[in-house]
Amino acid sequence: MTHTTDTRFETARAALTDLGSAKVWSLIVTVMGDMAADPGAAISGACLAEILAPVGVRPEALRVALHRLRKDGWITSDKQGRSSHHSLTKSGLEQTRAAAPRIYARQPEYDGPWHLFWANPEQAGDPPLGAIKLGRGVYLGQGAKPAAEGYLCISGGQPKVPDWLRAQLGPASLIEAYNDLATALKTVAKTLGADAGLTPPQTACLRMLIVHYWRRTLLRHPALPVDFFPANWQETTCRQQVTALLDLLPRPKLAGMSLS
Repeated sequence: MTHTTDTRFETARAALTDLGSAKVWSLIVTVMGDMAADPGAAISGACLAEILAPVGVRPEALRVALHRLRKDGWITSDKQGRSSHHSLTKSGLEQTRAAAPRIYARQPEYDGPWHLFWANPEQAGDPPLGAIKLGRGVYLGQGAKPAAEGYLCISGGQPKVPDWLRAQLGPASLIEAYNDLATALKTVAKTLGADAGLTPPQTACLRMLIVHYWRRTLLRHPALPVDFFPANWQETTCRQQVTALLDLLPRPKLAGMSLS
């Protein structure tokens, strides 16, 4: 490994970690979801430690986070000789796969009609499944119409979105988060160039950080077309940057990974 490779990796890593602190358990969930989302896939503790070390995660913090994830039902651990291997539980796999299409999609699809639900002022039922709350007793849904007992529903094509709703769905704090993410991803792309040339653990580390900060921003708002957000909304730009970087940094085969 050359000094140039070390410098490029550190510059890219710093651009991402400057976006803010991250919980160790959340980083582990990101690694597991990105590298071990198939049934039977496992990652050794030593491998996790190597991926997380560049972001300052010490062995003690790793052990505490793994214990928390086991307790919360996210992962299961299997001792193999002196080494532990960690896998997502059935629940962990289900939650990971539920979020994956939104995180990894190159182009989100919004097919089917839109539905606007109003609650019965006297006795509304449960909120419509998958619908987004717009205000007190008012929800917006898309696609197949869910059951909505106690609601008045009007269906049609994509509505014209008023400015007040754009501002509500895309507040200034989220606009700033996307702007910061776009700047960081641009720095990473410029630093790595057309051929990253990194070691497998470095590649896994950068993938972890890219997916983590992208997911953290993306999941702070509803899954809606960009027309629902302010004009300076950079979700599409960030999605294109993330996709290009993950193509540049394909999932590596790591020593200590057990794939079956």
